[in-house]
Amino acid sequence: MITLEQHYKFEGKPVTRILLGNPIPVSQSNITIQGDRLNIPGTITGSVGFLDYLVTETLLPASRKSDFITTKKTIRVPFLGIEPAYQGVGLCSYTLQELEEIAKKQECAAITIEDVKNPFLVVWGNRHRYKPYWDYKNILKYLEEE
Repeated sequence: MITLEQHYKFEGKPVTRILLGNPIPVSQSNITIQGDRLNIPGTITGSVGFLDYLVTETLLPASRKSDFITTKKTIRVPFLGIEPAYQGVGLCSYTLQELEEIAKKQECAAITIEDVKNPFLVVWGNRHRYKPYWDYKNILKYLEEE
């Protein structure tokens, strides 16, 4: 995996991109969400896929079973994608497991995957202890409850 630090900014904060495969221009990506081409920010992506993340304080439910909202240090994933030829072979799981290790080293309490448009990702998330939140637009995993 190749990591591009501060590849672009999301909500004014620097985003790190993890590339899967070889670096390619974003214009060569074939990633789609329900038939629509994914509008990938930045200029470089991976020939197999990518995952973008930033570390920030985020308003979240206090725990999996709570409606109380609090601020926690979180890894946020605004964008991720796997090229169609490589989908269904566990790359999303592998990449997010690696991200969990990064989150633990950075002492983050949770990981959020934001603005989920792919229904498969919600199903995948349920199998991997991610919980939908904010009207089911995002999914969330608490690391301290592992």
